[in-house]
Amino acid sequence: MEPLLVPVLSAAAMRAADRETIEAFGIPGFTLMETAGRAAAAVILSRYGSMDGRRVVCLCGAGNNGGDGLVVARVLHARGARVFAGCMATAESMPADAGHQFRVLEHLAAEDDGRLSLFDLNLPGLLDRIAGADLLVDALLGTGLTRPLAPKYQEVVDAINAAGAPVVALDLPTGIDSDTGAALGRPVVASGTVTMGALKAGLLLGEGPRVSGWIETAEIGIPPSVLARAAASSGCAFLTTDTAIRAWLPHRPHDAHKYSVGTALVVAGSVGFTGAAVLAAEA
Repeated sequence: MEPLLVPVLSAAAMRAADRETIEAFGIPGFTLMETAGRAAAAVILSRYGSMDGRRVVCLCGAGNNGGDGLVVARVLHARGARVFAGCMATAESMPADAGHQFRVLEHLAAEDDGRLSLFDLNLPGLLDRIAGADLLVDALLGTGLTRPLAPKYQEVVDAINAAGAPVVALDLPTGIDSDTGAALGRPVVASGTVTMGALKAGLLLGEGPRVSGWIETAEIGIPPSVLARAAASSGCAFLTTDTAIRAWLPHRPHDAHKYSVGTALVVAGSVGFTGAAVLAAEA
């Protein structure tokens, strides 16, 4: 069933919701990351069909967004894809949960039949690895970007945009400010975005709508009450839905007509700006 109001969160509010879920509900961060990655992979499979034999390149940053991307890489590999996972960091330099995901994928790659490999995004040769990809997954920065893209990240973003393959961004296209939608450099132009837990304000503002493509929200295990509390904080909002609007409209009997439902008073416009009043009255 469609929710009445959809939470739209800032980066800080999303972090607070994650933290409350971990601390108050006892759901580990590793579980949230695993659920997020699996949900994103499920969206990819539903959108693009079978991955059997297809070449998928997952481009993962040094933080938790990169951890989500590593889960996506593992799941799509299990579904038959030839997966190349590039990472900006080592397991030791990533946050604990993301580092754990790196080690899991590293272990699988060591015993794989050649369909799974990891590579260092800091080394030359990125264009060669991206060439011929059937799908790119942007898991570089997500909501973590607060300043212009560093040169190395901008290089990877430019390579993604030049590749010509469909791009699915995780949480937000890299290069977009999570709170304002401002472009902090040349952002990834995604075919679609899977955002984790709740919509982010930057997907709906500024440059966000232009570069996000289709948007799906992945349910990752954060209780709805936690998201609702987070959405009530500064910089956040609730997005209305058709269900909400229908619930607010009064019920009209089947034989209602213009004389039985009252009159409308239009208070709009000012001297020299009467167009809004005229249009509203005529409507």
